[in-house]
Amino acid sequence: MMTKFAYATVAALAASTVSAQAERDLPEVIADLLQNTTETEDGAPLPRAILDMMGDSGDNINEYGCWCYFGGDHGRGKSHPVDEMDAFCKVLAESYDCVMLDQEEENDEEECIPWEVFYMPASISDADKIVQQCTDRNPSNCARRACIVETQFVTSVFRFILGGGKLNEEHQHRNGFDVNESCPTKPGIKSEKSCCGDYPYRHPFKTYGGQRSCCGSKTYDNRALKCCSDGKIRATC
Repeated sequence: MMTKFAYATVAALAASTVSAQAERDLPEVIADLLQNTTETEDGAPLPRAILDMMGDSGDNINEYGCWCYFGGDHGRGKSHPVDEMDAFCKVLAESYDCVMLDQEEENDEEECIPWEVFYMPASISDADKIVQQCTDRNPSNCARRACIVETQFVTSVFRFILGGGKLNEEHQHRNGFDVNESCPTKPGIKSEKSCCGDYPYRHPFKTYGGQRSCCGSKTYDNRALKCCSDGKIRATC
């Protein structure tokens, strides 16, 4: 029996696939996806990496826009998202970065590769419920956080598809999307990074030698500003 998480993943990605490949029947698409979701001997769902769960249909999202890269290709994302789907991928990519950065800052000896770690998934839901379920079901910080950020990503995709959203085929790399032209970047000042905000929307920022800090979900120049007790950034509190 599949969890709501796995079923919703299949449904959302099947819908996406049908939009991009209208010649395929929905049952055939779902069958392809189900084939890539395995179960343990007692029937419990065995969580898989995002691309594994997507099966061949993951090709529609992998290498899409400026930020949609999965698995070992993590880290290639850059620039501004080209559309809503690309923005979901940016959130996921930055969350992955923070899962690893937080693990390092906490001096946790466990190796953490968030797109590979085994975790018990949560159901598609609101962010607060996702956080609670992932926290309750997983013993390690790495597994909890990977569960949170990946479930939020799948939830975002699911709701996007249900709302009538479609992928723009022009943004798929295999169709000629030019990353260098469409995803420009400017040289910046090198700096160590830390993270700001709460999962699933935690994001990295440059600390510039300790000159920037985090207040809630926003960063600020701590030489001129302060993070006040009400969570607001001001010159004086």
